[in-house]
Amino acid sequence: MKIALFSISHLSVNRGSEKWIIKVASYLSKKYDIKVITTNANKKYDLNNLNFDYIVINYKKRFGLLHDISEIKDYLKDIDITYAFYIGFGTQIDILKYSKKVVFGHHILLDEPIQRVYYSILENIIARKIKYSYHHFLTEYRANIYRKRGFKNIFVIPNFIELDKYKLKEKSYDKFKIVCPGAVSIQKGIDILIKVAEILKKYNDIEFYITGNRPIYENLPANVKYLGMLNEEEFINFISTANLMFLPTRYETFSFAVLENLAAGNPIVVSNLPDVISAFGEFESIYYAKLNNIKDYINGILKYYQIWKNSKDKYEELSKKAREIASKFDSNIILPKIEEMFKKVYESS
Repeated sequence: MKIALFSISHLSVNRGSEKWIIKVASYLSKKYDIKVITTNANKKYDLNNLNFDYIVINYKKRFGLLHDISEIKDYLKDIDITYAFYIGFGTQIDILKYSKKVVFGHHILLDEPIQRVYYSILENIIARKIKYSYHHFLTEYRANIYRKRGFKNIFVIPNFIELDKYKLKEKSYDKFKIVCPGAVSIQKGIDILIKVAEILKKYNDIEFYITGNRPIYENLPANVKYLGMLNEEEFINFISTANLMFLPTRYETFSFAVLENLAAGNPIVVSNLPDVISAFGEFESIYYAKLNNIKDYINGILKYYQIWKNSKDKYEELSKKAREIASKFDSNIILPKIEEMFKKVYESS
């Protein structure tokens, strides 16, 4: 079986999608002939020592917002299955044109007004057969939306985590450390975070920590600290000593940050977005706060804070339960499911 995995962005961008490709390609390359194809868009550096073929084509625009990836045809001639992310105006047409079989990966929301217009035209006028291609979703909630739109061949396989990289460690009991990964923009709830932190200033033992890109606001409350961009090892080490994850995001599909913090044994307070609830389910270690509701976010934080402060045994029980949730997404469980998806597509008529 020969498989090609395609993404517009160069693998050195190293965001969630690129990491997913590298991990999946590395796993599948042990048994199959794997090619990864990207453009050179946003390239940061060269990648070496990969255990799969990595082909980089030139990033070009056809016109307007449409991408031109026609160069990809030279590399798909002998490929049995092409896996391509569904995002990217115009890419779907070339993928369908030059591939034998296609699995489109739906890893992010496509709900912006211009995206809704483009995909409506694509799916109902330009390439109606795309609904009969194969489609991979991370949550049942998102898959059901597309089923209602007439999509037929759907796989639902969540994201995965290398669980053995994350260890349950002794938590802090002098300060209640709340990590807020990527909460740096309005989309990710930085404005809500600041309001919540201001209200909780009266609790001298509650501290918030932001990681990721620099927040759009420079003047943060005294109980909010910005740690900057942490590498994987630094981030894992930090969240392993934290007590709670808080993410007042307004836009999310499958939050890998939530999964990482569950693996580190941190209870979660996150917005009650349907994709997130669908991804992780409802458990005692996760509090789904009403979107944009400051009071409810605070209720969630104080729920776990009071347990941490007054009942160490109960808090450690919640920490273990958080880890149990994450264990369902271990790469040793999920990667074979992804392999099985490709087998089913390959064997289909």
